[in-house]
Amino acid sequence: MNKAFVSDIDGTLFFHYLNPPIKKSDIDAIKEFQNQDNLFGLCSGRPYCGVVNLFDNQIKPDFYIISSGALILDQNKKIIYEQCINYKYIQEIYNNYYHQAIVIIQTDNPNNVYKSQKENDLDENTIIIKNIDRLKEQKIYGISLVFKDDETAQKHTDLINKKYSKLKGFQNTNSIDIVMKECSKGNALKIVKQKYQISKIAGIGDSYNDLTMLEKADISYTFKNSPVKLKEQVDYQVDSVSEAIEIFLK
Repeated sequence: MNKAFVSDIDGTLFFHYLNPPIKKSDIDAIKEFQNQDNLFGLCSGRPYCGVVNLFDNQIKPDFYIISSGALILDQNKKIIYEQCINYKYIQEIYNNYYHQAIVIIQTDNPNNVYKSQKENDLDENTIIIKNIDRLKEQKIYGISLVFKDDETAQKHTDLINKKYSKLKGFQNTNSIDIVMKECSKGNALKIVKQKYQISKIAGIGDSYNDLTMLEKADISYTFKNSPVKLKEQVDYQVDSVSEAIEIFLK
């Protein structure tokens, strides 16, 4: 049976402040890992378009975990698992929060993401939401809220999880990714492990929304500068994805 290595994207494999944003050493380590008949997957709270088109064929994942586990795709982008969020929740959360946060609607659109406003000038693939009901007929996997700071995000994560019994909000620094309650990065790892008959699966992440993934992984990694809560959860603290893969292959 295969081994698999699963990586979070932002702050783990992809760094906005670097040029290029992904380290060559990480790319080389992933390719070598796959060359040894192992599987590599991406695992993110990002929407569909922010994952499948991100690396311009520098990396060719064997599977994709998207929208905090609400959508899982194989290497050909065929659906392994999906759990759409009920539109009534999307409508209610959007109406409650679009004045307080940047609201992101996570759909199956491969080219664009829907937001209440742009986050920055480089936000080229954004479609501004002018009428939320126009998204009613689309597949919606989740909704994200981006706040001004981590403390505000934590507060509203707790409020949302208390208010909605059928939803689950995962804090990611200053944002929240909200999906149906049965979805999580950890549950997605279980599905992938069974689907591909994986003997041992490793996971690496850097933020609170990675905790369920790190808990379900057979071997888990985070960074030496990650929050204490993550460092207490994992087997190893590392400086890079390539270092984690090197340890996993020993």
